[in-house]
Amino acid sequence: FPFADLVTGLLASYDIRPERLILEIGETALVDGGQVARAQLRSLAGAGTRVALAGFGGPRSSVTALLGFRFAQVRLSPQLMAVLGDNADAAYIVESLIRMAARMQALTVAPGIYDKRTYQVLVDMGCDRIEGGYVHEAMDAAELVEWLALQNTTGAGIAGAE
Repeated sequence: FPFADLVTGLLASYDIRPERLILEIGETALVDGGQVARAQLRSLAGAGTRVALAGFGGPRSSVTALLGFRFAQVRLSPQLMAVLGDNADAAYIVESLIRMAARMQALTVAPGIYDKRTYQVLVDMGCDRIEGGYVHEAMDAAELVEWLALQNTTGAGIAGAE
């Protein structure tokens, strides 16, 4: 049973619009899965599901992972985020990845941001989405349900930590 059929079937059975799902795939899974994985991802993307490349820019990354498939998001490597504020080379790499993703019409997501300096560096570089304790503290399941309900009724969102 193909993975794409399983996912689209589940979305339909729970009445969830495909564009509400962002499926993250690690670069290793993409490379190891070869053409079969890419075909399944193309099928999901064709159905409206957004696909994100997770952990890009990490120790085993290769820009060739971006060939032949248009990702909706490129999720930057947590390892790069951890040293971004203290390492000029990391800053050059992150800025280049953000620019490259933008040219490929993909959003960039920076995970694990816990301080104002790194947050501001990413904003200045044009990063599309920033996640982590600086933006919002972690929530348990009950808090998340309450927060989501508030978002649905008010249309409010998290604009930043300030």
